Amino acid sequence: MPQSGTIFDIKKFSVHDGPGIRTTVFLKGCLLSCTWCHNPESRSPQPEINFF
Repeated sequence: MPQSGTIFDIKKFSVHDGPGIRTTVFLKGCLLSCTWCHNPESRSPQPEINFF
């Protein structure tokens, strides 16, 4: 069964994670809680207002 997720952010022209240019899609709801997480504000799986 396919998994689905809520998109948190889309970064175009990512070049910092290795060679090449790519588009990176960040999803909400990660349960790992890594200490090096670049987007800890995306841990909640619930939709939230980003700005208003």
